[in-house]
Amino acid sequence: MSVTKAPHILRIDVVERLLAHHRACHGVARVIGSRGEGLGVRVAGERVATLQASGPREAVKGLHIALEAILETERMQEERQRVISERIVGLTRRLREVEDRMLSSLEHRKLQLLQQQRRLADVASTDPLTGTLNRRAFEASLAPLCQASAHTRDPVAVLFCDVDHFKAVNDTHGHAAGDRVLTRVGELLRAGRRKGDLVARWGGEEFVVVLPDCEQEHAMAVAERMRVQLKELVFEGEGSFSITMSVGVAVGVPRDEALQEDAASLIQTADQRLYEAKQSGRDRVEGGGRSLRMAG
Repeated sequence: MSVTKAPHILRIDVVERLLAHHRACHGVARVIGSRGEGLGVRVAGERVATLQASGPREAVKGLHIALEAILETERMQEERQRVISERIVGLTRRLREVEDRMLSSLEHRKLQLLQQQRRLADVASTDPLTGTLNRRAFEASLAPLCQASAHTRDPVAVLFCDVDHFKAVNDTHGHAAGDRVLTRVGELLRAGRRKGDLVARWGGEEFVVVLPDCEQEHAMAVAERMRVQLKELVFEGEGSFSITMSVGVAVGVPRDEALQEDAASLIQTADQRLYEAKQSGRDRVEGGGRSLRMAG
């Protein structure tokens, strides 16, 4: 009587112990070649023999029952292992999803913090009324710009701008109208700037514009364009009114060994030329007639 071929793989050490037991007790069971009929025995996936039982019916039946019990135990162990593996895979997947959500949340929070830092930096460096740089931020930005100019030997232009008769605007039309004027001036000065240009409120109704890599002729043209554009604007207060602006222009190439001194000299020269423009009747651009080339 042959044992029915099993669909599962049996560990050969288990089968050998079972066969030894039945040989000792009943004198049954033998292992025959791989072409025989019976229970397949495999090691590491390779078929090495088939198990065939012979002997008294009850002994063979007992061997068959024992083998089926072993097979059932193997199947149960495999099922438990499959369930455990599926649970592990599920837990791993959920852990990965939680990790992804946490990483996404951290990245989102990091982005929020960076945006908040940029907003705070903008608030700290921006004049709240005009949207231009405040004086502290301007002075901090001017140093590296002059350093780059000293390295490339390209000229830097400084435009000092002042709204003419601004006190009269406040006295006649009110401070709210004066604020609107300053806001519009800030917008106009920022509108045509290039990347790298600086626009700042120096104080009160005074503004300063710095144009890197800019020759005298171009700086004068930029200042004149801004003056004309501002003059064409119409404001509302105690009736309609317009304003004018005076501009002083200075152009120079700072020296590596005297960056702070030369930057201050450019601003001072532009301020002096602004004073000359006002003394000459206001509503004009004064550039000293030539590019200011510093020694060195």
